[in-house]
Amino acid sequence: MDRVEAFYKRIPSYCATNGLIKVPRDKFPDMMVGISLWGGGEDEKVLRGKDTFSVSSKNYEGDPYTYYLYTITPKQVGKIEPVVKRIADVGLKVHLQLLSNDEGVDGFFWKPEELRDLRFEMDEMLDQYPRTVISCKYYHEIITTGKMMGRSFGWRECPSVTESLDNRQPPVKRLIHFYRWAADLKSVHRCCTSATRDCSTCKDGAAHMSWVMVNKHDHMNSTKDLQNWIEVYEMFAKLYRLIPW
Repeated sequence: MDRVEAFYKRIPSYCATNGLIKVPRDKFPDMMVGISLWGGGEDEKVLRGKDTFSVSSKNYEGDPYTYYLYTITPKQVGKIEPVVKRIADVGLKVHLQLLSNDEGVDGFFWKPEELRDLRFEMDEMLDQYPRTVISCKYYHEIITTGKMMGRSFGWRECPSVTESLDNRQPPVKRLIHFYRWAADLKSVHRCCTSATRDCSTCKDGAAHMSWVMVNKHDHMNSTKDLQNWIEVYEMFAKLYRLIPW
């Protein structure tokens, strides 16, 4: 916990974890904890070797500063409601994102019809569990289609590229002076995901949220567009403890 404490003293914002070791609340009383989740019990066993939810949910049940970051794979389309319900039953929140199949594993590539069905399924979860699911329908549209205002997400659009490695011209809009530091705390990676990821197929949720947020002026053409932008910004702010749930 020494590294966590060093980080917390400087930026008391967020800690990503698998939830198997509980963050001591006496030392980190209001640190936001994001627990990675890869589906139901059987999905977790296949993808991670064990059902981590059974442990993490006991560690953090009812914790007001904890949510699950549920990465949905193509194999879970049509099956996410039981997972969301389990999270609701232990008094926690959940944010949804999609798998980017960086390793090229058979059976985990997204098909257009799967993305279409998943978008509506995510919308249904938001309607059924509004106090549990931290999301908005515009985010569901963006993350499943990879499009915003007629533009496609990719290298030319992504705002989450390490500044010192970014040679794009003209410069791309940024939310912050973004740097992705490696574990040695000296070298940097290209972006917040894999250094070899194909940007055109990236499904990273934070990158897509940032993409929306830096394009505020493009969302001022109508009341609905501005409302969509505000809802994404509000969702992002909640996940990083900038505003209350």
